[in-house]
Amino acid sequence: MKMKRLAVLLLLQGAVALPASAALITTSFEPSAAAVTVGSRFTVDLLATVDVTTPVLAWGLDLGFDDSNIRLTGAPEIGPSWTAVPTGDGDGLAGVAFPFGVTGVDVLLARLTFEAITPFTDTIISVGITASDLLEGFFVRGSPGRFTDVDISSTALITVNPRPVPEPDTLWLFAAAMLLCAARLRGQANSS
Repeated sequence: MKMKRLAVLLLLQGAVALPASAALITTSFEPSAAAVTVGSRFTVDLLATVDVTTPVLAWGLDLGFDDSNIRLTGAPEIGPSWTAVPTGDGDGLAGVAFPFGVTGVDVLLARLTFEAITPFTDTIISVGITASDLLEGFFVRGSPGRFTDVDISSTALITVNPRPVPEPDTLWLFAAAMLLCAARLRGQANSS
């Protein structure tokens, strides 16, 4: 009887590990594709869908993008379910939700703000996990030190367009309006 109680107690405290494949976390970006103009700022949300049976206590990811096309304008804004924590690689993509963890669909991990800097380019924004970095991955409830499977294959495709140039018809219309105004002003000056 005492052994049964001990086993139940250990299970409830999370000391018994679940198989690593029991939880799968999927990351995604919103929007997954966007067209922006050179010089404009835009935001991309990094989201995760977390199985309700295995809450995430902490996470850390690497951020990837071509910094010759777009520029990160500040530190990532970590989602409201998480507490931001420092990262060794400097990209600031990490959060904790201890002791209860977080589950759900499209949970906001972070909001990233970028500025478009090079026209006529397509840039992919992605996240990844460096296997040798002990601070990256999704740490879940269960036995201590357990990271879970994660699908991080989604990306965001950002197309950077040049600033719009006024159409020739618009310029001709503007020039005609200016000439008309100048003629009216000259006519008023001659009549006085």
